[in-house]
Amino acid sequence: MKPGDTRQTYHVRLDQIDVVHSQELKRHIAAHTLISEGTFELVVNTLCEEIAEKLLDGNGVHIDGLGLFSLEIGTVKVKDEKGRWRSRTYLSPKQLKAREVVVEGINFVPDRQMMKRLLEAKFSFERRKYEPVSDIPRGELLKTLADYCATHGCITRHEFQRLFGTTRYRADQILTALVSEEFPKYYRTKVGASWVYRKTGT
Repeated sequence: MKPGDTRQTYHVRLDQIDVVHSQELKRHIAAHTLISEGTFELVVNTLCEEIAEKLLDGNGVHIDGLGLFSLEIGTVKVKDEKGRWRSRTYLSPKQLKAREVVVEGINFVPDRQMMKRLLEAKFSFERRKYEPVSDIPRGELLKTLADYCATHGCITRHEFQRLFGTTRYRADQILTALVSEEFPKYYRTKVGASWVYRKTGT
């Protein structure tokens, strides 16, 4: 916004209704195709094992029609003098030891065929009234976050927005405050283009 310009600007955002988990997905596929629930489980488990193995061998994995998987790595986090989890600063390549390199996540780039399916789908979005929550009691915030991370391992800003019904700006404020406390209960790492927030000590 230019200096002196008082106009309010608006942007679109996706209001994700829910997450479809594998149990529901495999039942749906079994009911509408010739693929049984057992076959679905076998294929998914085998893919997970093979993709993980190939990634750890130093390869990218490309599945036609789906996309490209690649490994995201970083260095182990250490506590600074204020008790915050930080990545170490290395002033020479010799200072970085192999044992300090850890897996932080997986990058995924969808294939052109996958994007084409989405772009060519005959779908129209619905407009919804959005009423963000401005204040979340700390006790409720910490309990809900702890329960979510216990189940999913971590949380992203987008997932935080959906979980608490906040704006992007407010979600960033709260998450940044959580990881910046003197004795933070959460720390964040970069996975692809997104920040991922995890409980300290996990």
